[in-house]
Amino acid sequence: MAKRGKKIDSFKAPDGPAKKVAEIAYQKGDAERSFTWLRANA
Repeated sequence: MAKRGKKIDSFKAPDGPAKKVAEIAYQKGDAERSFTWLRANA
């Protein structure tokens, strides 16, 4: 699987008060993408 995979860019949240909100939004989006892939391929 790793040989066929593609590199995932790292996420860098912007500095400031919205940093935590941006990290949470990124993690939720990443989880949704994972769940979608699992539903389609499992």
